[in-house]
Amino acid sequence: MINFNLYHAIPLNDLRTYFEQGGILSRAKLSDANPYFTRFFSDPKDLKLGCWNRAFGNFTDLGARFANFESYCPNAFGAITLVLKPDVFESLGDVKITKISVSQQNYDPKAHDIDIENLKDCFSKKGERYFVKPNYQGLEFSSADEFIKLTNVAYILVDPIEYKGQCLIEKVRSLVDEFDLGCKVIPRALKNEEQKKKILASLVDWADELGGTLLHKNQELASLVPADLEAWFDALPKPGRPILASWLTYTYNGTLLHLA
Repeated sequence: MINFNLYHAIPLNDLRTYFEQGGILSRAKLSDANPYFTRFFSDPKDLKLGCWNRAFGNFTDLGARFANFESYCPNAFGAITLVLKPDVFESLGDVKITKISVSQQNYDPKAHDIDIENLKDCFSKKGERYFVKPNYQGLEFSSADEFIKLTNVAYILVDPIEYKGQCLIEKVRSLVDEFDLGCKVIPRALKNEEQKKKILASLVDWADELGGTLLHKNQELASLVPADLEAWFDALPKPGRPILASWLTYTYNGTLLHLA
């Protein structure tokens, strides 16, 4: 197995459910285990397309885009990223590796599925590590097993979110200790740290102000942008604006409410 990592981002609310259940869950198992799980805009589509009963992971750390580059939104699916060991596939059944998410309506098995044997062709090597090639940034895996044991987690990355005097990373560490997981919890490193932390703090304030409002359309965001985020928002690529709408909603409902 080549030396790469796999990633699964999650809000704080659902992280506790994962820990209680002992694994990363499909949306179906998550909703059964916690009726107050964090709702995503994509849930109805996942139900319709038959993805509700699959457990997912990414080959790209989507949270690294905000951390390392200008004008990117943080990972909408969660400020907490479980980093999985590459041999996770050995314990899973019916694994699909796809160029795009199987939850997309244009997903076509013939065009988008990748055999595990050919997976190495999607990576380039830097030093001792392998990284996804630019044209495979949407690469993900899913399993019909619906449950990925926490023993497959190598470590946990946490965005430096603070809210009402509480630090997200300290909350995650306390949960790891509470469930005796023995897993290292690492703060996400930010390039241009001072500037990025300021933007992240402003985004948290904005999410708090919106109070979980369901934002679907880009124009709704444009009319609500706080003054201190206007320049950042204007530079945000157009595809990033729906992601930002999701981030503002999911972060409040799934993390901030459970951090205060």
